[in-house]
Amino acid sequence: MMPNGKFVEAPESDNGNPFAYWSVKETAAGKEIAKCFDRAFDLRATGDITVTACYTAEAQRLFISDASYSREQTKDAAGQPVDKLYADFILAYMEKDGKLLNPKYDNAVTDNYKTGLIVEYDPNIMLTKQDEDGETLSDDDKTTAVYPSGDVLSNENAKKLANGGTLTGTEHRYFCYAVANDKYNNHNRVDRVISFINSEPARHLVLRAYYYVWNTDKEDGFEITEPVYFYLYDIGNSVKQTVSE
Repeated sequence: MMPNGKFVEAPESDNGNPFAYWSVKETAAGKEIAKCFDRAFDLRATGDITVTACYTAEAQRLFISDASYSREQTKDAAGQPVDKLYADFILAYMEKDGKLLNPKYDNAVTDNYKTGLIVEYDPNIMLTKQDEDGETLSDDDKTTAVYPSGDVLSNENAKKLANGGTLTGTEHRYFCYAVANDKYNNHNRVDRVISFINSEPARHLVLRAYYYVWNTDKEDGFEITEPVYFYLYDIGNSVKQTVSE
């Protein structure tokens, strides 16, 4: 929002190309963290970001961010240590008619819309770098364990998983997390956090996350993003920070 209280609004077109979306990136890393599909930019963001109006082909309406990580070390009721890792994703969906998923809004879609997050891994695709406090993965480290070219979850198989089914004939493993429609805000955005117990296998997995939106009233109403890769190695080997007085 500008100092005069008005939103920054992109022109309707640029050289004949219609407005598609605003791309929001972390300035330092150049990593895209969000999209805004309204010409009047109305996302709230903090930190040093770069916002660019895009006029290319229409953007895919589904968006999943890269993961943000955190770690929590506590003790259970018996006094035993509990070490949990968290991967936090921003999910967003822009319905073509501007309708919202949350039923509390007047222009909400019907409950035939189902959304969720699918997490994929393969016990045969594991990072080889040894664990050590404070160690982090380099890009080269990540190349030691990769999925075969073109090996991504298909719409058909993702739909089976979203419907509570399982897949056969593959070594890949899946977790499917539904997202309730009433968790979305008035921009069809939601944070979805996935937790893991900090263990050696978990730290060495090559994980992939997909976001899906399923309009069950339509035969072709299932959409899914490309996979977002994420790794628990860095956060799992992180060292607790202490502040000296």
